[in-house]
Amino acid sequence: MMNLRTSMVSTTPTPMAGLVSCPTVAFRPAADSSFTLMDNRPLVFSERNQQIFELNGIAAFIWCKLLERAKTEAITKELSNCGMDGAAASRLVQQALNQWLELGLVDLEWEPSSDWTLHTRFAQRTIAVQCSNERLLGLLEPLFGHSTRGHGPSDILIEAVENADQAFFRLNGGRTFRCEFDQLAPAIKACLTERLILSDRADVALHAASLIRQGNGLLVCGNPGVGKSTLSVHLCHAGFQYGGDDVVLIAPDGEAEGLPFPLTVKSGAWDIVSRLRSDLRDQSVHRRSDEARVRYLPAVNVHHGRFAAKWIVFLQRSEGLSTKPVRIGQIDAIGRILEGSFAADGKLSRRRFIALKRMLAEAECFELIYSDAADAARVLTGLCHGDS
Repeated sequence: MMNLRTSMVSTTPTPMAGLVSCPTVAFRPAADSSFTLMDNRPLVFSERNQQIFELNGIAAFIWCKLLERAKTEAITKELSNCGMDGAAASRLVQQALNQWLELGLVDLEWEPSSDWTLHTRFAQRTIAVQCSNERLLGLLEPLFGHSTRGHGPSDILIEAVENADQAFFRLNGGRTFRCEFDQLAPAIKACLTERLILSDRADVALHAASLIRQGNGLLVCGNPGVGKSTLSVHLCHAGFQYGGDDVVLIAPDGEAEGLPFPLTVKSGAWDIVSRLRSDLRDQSVHRRSDEARVRYLPAVNVHHGRFAAKWIVFLQRSEGLSTKPVRIGQIDAIGRILEGSFAADGKLSRRRFIALKRMLAEAECFELIYSDAADAARVLTGLCHGDS
């Protein structure tokens, strides 16, 4: 039996920016949301949430106007005509719409102008980004360093629009997400990464940076915050090609492929990375959902396509310890890989296990405890050159 929970969608006024609507944007009830009256009380059933939401009187009025395909300005005006202060009415409508959008109860309809479009090739897919204005496109261009402006077919379409001093986006016409402008690029990166991981073209995904030396791949595995991106900057400076600093996809034959997003450099590493890449300071500051401030550093000498993983290094950072790689066995290595890997259905199938086994069969595996990224890069460069 479905677990249905009744909850109130509140429209209590809170301080918000004024409602400035874009004529090409309209809020509409989501296709899987159903409005009804039971015991003379207004309810909305959401198939996506598997919940029933009870609306108060003002919320029910706004919802019914959405069913009539009214625009936000018209709804606000009608509330004002009923005696409500215009600014308060604007806040109430915007708060309700934002809350319902977060819950997936409503969606947005819009047609971004094709004047602000870029295309890129990414992880064996063609990505198109279509925005409602130049400002949004400028915020997203740093995510796709090797992109071109123009039109054409795509495997994944990212649409972004500006409305009421906020940014909204969706992938392939799916659910609409809302965020602040400085959060747009990180939010789209997270959604696009998830889409690529859940694609049926990749069986296993690892949290790892990928660097390539003379066709051979180095995977640097580690938890978020261990320093994969900073170390990747040092390794690129040492002559490695860049494959990605966060996620690696493992194909059924054991070959790897990175997601070549620009290097994500957190604020704590800006000074260190700037010593190698002075152009970091020229990059815009973005804000992730965890409130971390990051800059996207354009990668140079990017490797596109698959490669064989020759070296797999499990990274740990500890202050005061010398940098020294310690060889580990395949059983230990696959156990660590499974801790940091994930698949579309969350299960390790026989096919996926074989893919990981094939990858490990061609690789040397090490643990590296380090305190300084420059020292770690020197050690790994020597390791990949065959130094003992």
